[in-house]
Amino acid sequence: MMTLGGAIVATLSTLFFPTLFSAHDYVHVLSKESDGSDDTKNKMDKFPGVKYMFPLLGLSLITSISGFSLGPEAPMVGAGSLVGVNLGRRYIKSKEKSGDSSGIDVSKLEETLAYAGAAGALTGALNFPLAGPIFALEFTSRRAGLAGAAGKNWNAVMMASLVGMAAIRGLLVPTAHVGGHFTYSAKAAIGVLHGREMVLAGLGMGVCGAVAGTCFHKSVSFLKSAIWRKNESSKAVVIGKKVLLAMLIGYISTLFPQTMFW
Repeated sequence: MMTLGGAIVATLSTLFFPTLFSAHDYVHVLSKESDGSDDTKNKMDKFPGVKYMFPLLGLSLITSISGFSLGPEAPMVGAGSLVGVNLGRRYIKSKEKSGDSSGIDVSKLEETLAYAGAAGALTGALNFPLAGPIFALEFTSRRAGLAGAAGKNWNAVMMASLVGMAAIRGLLVPTAHVGGHFTYSAKAAIGVLHGREMVLAGLGMGVCGAVAGTCFHKSVSFLKSAIWRKNESSKAVVIGKKVLLAMLIGYISTLFPQTMFW
């Protein structure tokens, strides 16, 4: 089935859509760092118009239903980014008609919506509310770390993905399973959680995690300032502190062996 799907996609794209926008183009365009040249200023013009969107969505559908081994992430990224960019262009045209487009940075808006569309496609199709936007952002980096454009848009992309998932699972299909990595069976200790329950639980745990993380960070900063004095003169004292800390960690790990996993 996967071989057949790959053959169909390759044949159709070669015969009828040889210049069709792909995930490679998504990476190529958004990985370009802005250097003030016309090529980088107008880089978003390389995203094709809406007429290319439906063939890409069709080929993406064939790719996805043929099996995950063909890689659904790349076509979803291509299709989602095209949807985002073209929706942005429609919004800009509507603003131009009303004479209220003076303060809009067109290239920046299209860039943000390309990332948001890619993340939204992964989130909606594959139930990746966190991994989806992270994949869409790091996908455009050709080195360690994020590309410049991704670094500027990560907050908007993360929020778009999370809000989309919350709307889908919390409002549109509140009784459906969340899916992805969070499908619990009735026999699980936690029981079956539906969409709205998972959204509310996630929000609550997110707040608790933020409070716990802040307290942990403050505690670590306090202990470090107390243990590690600036301009420590004696190397023997420094080594002794490290040995004692290592022994303490080992002792705590014997009392709580599950922490050895980390």
